[in-house]
This record gives sequence, structure tokens and C-alpha cells, in this order.
Amino acid sequence: MSAPSNHMMTPRYLFTKLMSVTQGLSGWQLWFGMVALSIAMSELISAAMSWLLLGHVTVDYLITGLVASMLVASVVVAVILYLSDQINTAARRLQIALEGSRISVWEADLRTNEIWIDASWAAFLGVAPAETRVTAADLLKLVHPDDLQDAAAAAVRVREGDVTNYAAEHRVRAANGEWKWILSRGRVIERDAAGWPLRVSGTSTDITERKLAEQRVRKAMEAAESANRSKDEFLATVSHELRTPLHVIIGFTEFAQRTPGLPAEASKYLDRVRNSARILRMHVDELLDISRLDYSKLALAAVPFDLESCVREAIEMHGAKAEAKGLELGLRYANGAPRALVGDAQRLRQVLSNLVDNAIRFTDAGHVLVEVSGDASGPRHAAFLIAVEDTGTGVPEKQRAYIFEKFAQADGSLSRKHTGLGVGLTLSRQIVELMGGRLELEKSSANGSRFAITLTMPLDPRPENKVFGETAP
Repeated sequence: MSAPSNHMMTPRYLFTKLMSVTQGLSGWQLWFGMVALSIAMSELISAAMSWLLLGHVTVDYLITGLVASMLVASVVVAVILYLSDQINTAARRLQIALEGSRISVWEADLRTNEIWIDASWAAFLGVAPAETRVTAADLLKLVHPDDLQDAAAAAVRVREGDVTNYAAEHRVRAANGEWKWILSRGRVIERDAAGWPLRVSGTSTDITERKLAEQRVRKAMEAAESANRSKDEFLATVSHELRTPLHVIIGFTEFAQRTPGLPAEASKYLDRVRNSARILRMHVDELLDISRLDYSKLALAAVPFDLESCVREAIEMHGAKAEAKGLELGLRYANGAPRALVGDAQRLRQVLSNLVDNAIRFTDAGHVLVEVSGDASGPRHAAFLIAVEDTGTGVPEKQRAYIFEKFAQADGSLSRKHTGLGVGLTLSRQIVELMGGRLELEKSSANGSRFAITLTMPLDPRPENKVFGETAP
């Protein structure tokens, strides 16, 4: 065997390359590398000397081979040490991240029931650092009695192969003796040939602060709901107490109007008293109905009624108020619009009265017009539309989004100029929706507004009733 003739393989060249590689290593890396190399080189030199004495290689070729071997070994050791350093750095970063986020790592061996837990989890549970291998029974002893059944059931589902992922929230007794909420998540990472789980790896997170925050929010919501119920109960009580004297006022006013020889002017005054009392009763009823709607206790009647009469009665309630403001209050009942229907005439009259009252309150000049149109949507039902149009101030664009909200007014200044409870539109929309219809603000501008009710009701099947109107008053 002869030495290679290529000058690139001379001892001087290889030694220079070796020095250039080792200069890039830190002190401790070089030291560990040299220790590893010295062990390997001692074996290599021993073998090489044997070859030399036996005459298998020349001295020059032997030195060249030894230097080449050292160069390759140095590169290998350097790569190993570099990768080891990178792994250690990543591990440190991961540990810092886990500690900062209160996440601990564990791994369960289902064959031995042993669970390895990291140092942070051991410290959290009060387990000695040297005892980071515990049994499932040891951990279950730390679980809160109220959560023990659910925690055990989640573990059993994983053990029996029902699920691949494991997740459970429960309380455990921490090292300081306090009960802490934790969220444990895991995943099966090894199975046997039959598919049964062998190892599960996962994390445990301290979620005590989140749970306490949820409890505070839940208590605040319960307190708010309790306060809301108290308010509604108060409104219902006040409404009932006010309705009795109002009924007396309306009844005796109507009785007084029937007095023989009553002067026309006095009858007119009594009529205004009666209408004002009715409007006040309507507002009291609104408060009562709002509380009923909140408890889903508002029921609808289903009795035959005449739609045109219902609409006219709602309008006539506000005739005196419109006259006092110099407004024209009219009704346009279209040909073909339904009349004899089955439904809750009182609630429909209440909704329409709210809309007419609002239109008059927010209109200083011009008119308030109620329009009714529609036709039969089938052999047994009729669809119709009731629109209330005015020439008032309109609803400001920025307020239109919440005019149907409870106790909302179109504008703060308007609420002082135009009185009202701020529940009329809310209640009206809820009643219409309860009837299966819609109440919408069709248009609004500085020249007035138009609200529209769209409903479908059963026709009155009795043949003696007039089903559709023939004139347009």
C-alpha cells in the first residue's frame, strides 16, 4: 500500500484544516471534544503502529491518515456538541415558558400506572423533587371529592381506548393546602398492536384565577337578574295599585256624561277627562305588560273582532289630543282590506294606540294618518298592513338603531319636551312579534315618520260577518 500522491492530503494541509475547525469551538466544547478524540485516537494510533511495524503502511501515509481521522472526528464532535447546546437552549426556553404560563408536563405509563411529573408540577402538588414518579392513585387522592368521579371517568375513557385526547377540569389540593382548579389535557402517544393505549402525555394548567373570575361574573349576573326581578315586581305592584282608581275615574266620568241635561261644554270636558284617564291607564298597562313579557307571561286572546272598528277605536282615543294641537287625524281603510278576523283585538288596539299617541306627541303641525290595506293570503287567513304616518319631527338617524329598546327615547331634549315612558315602541314590537308579525320604522325624515305593522290573522269563519271592506273611509 503506497501513500496518495495528491498534495491536498499532506500532513501540513490536514493539520491546518484541523486547527481552523477547532478555533471555532468554545473552550469547554474543545475540551470535551479533545477528551473524546483522545480516547478514539489512542485506539486508532495503537492499530496504526501495529500496521507500521508489520510494514503495511509508510510513516508519511500513516501520519496523513491519522490527521485526516482527527479532522473528521473533530467535525463530528463539534456538530454533536453544537446540537446538544441548541437542544439545551430550547429546553431552557420551553421550561421558562411553561413556568410563566403555569403549565406543567406529565406522562403516564398505563402499563405500570406510573405517572412522571415535572419539577414544577411536583412543587405545585407538594411532591418531593426526587419523587417525580407517582401513581395514578396518589394523584386521585389529591382531587376534590366533588370532582373525583368526573376526573376518574375521563381517565377511564382514555384507558379503555374510547378517546385519543384527554381533557378534564377539576380541583386538587396544592402544596399550601388550598384547593386549586387545574385543566389537564393529554393525548395517547403509544398503543400496542391491538390498539390499546400504552402511554399518554399531556399538560396541567393552573386555571384558578379564571375560575374565580367566572364565579364573580356569575354572581354579578345573578345579582343583576335579582335586581331586575325586583324592579319588575315593583312595576307590576304599582301598576295594579294605579289601575283601580283609574277604573273608578273612567267609570264615574262615563256615568256623569249620561246625566240628563248635561251642558255640551261640560260633556266635552268630561270626554277629555275620560280620554286622558284612558291614556294614563294605557301607560300603566304598558308597565305591567313589560314585566309580563320579561317573564314570558303575556298571553294573547283569540276571539272574533272587527278590524276596522278596532282601528277606529284606537284613533278616537286620541281625537281630543290631536284637536288640541290643531292636527288632522284621519283613517284610510282600503277596499279589499280584511275586517272580520280572529285574534287579540285589545292588544292590537294597544299597539296602534301607542303608535298614534307617539305620532301626535312628535307632530306640531300637519296631520297623522292611519292606513289599512291587505287581502286574503289563503282561504282561511288574511294578511294586512297598518301604517301610521305623521308630519312630525322624525326620528334622528343616529337614534333609529335603538328606538325599539326598553326605556329609550328618541332624543334627550325631545324626552323633556314630549313626555312618555319610553316603553311604548318596545312593548308594541314585542306584542306584534308575539302575534307573528313585524313592526318596523319604514321611513323617517325631517318631514315625518312612517311606522308599519304587518300581520296575518285567521278569518272569522262565521258567514254572517263581513269579511272584507268595500269602502275606503
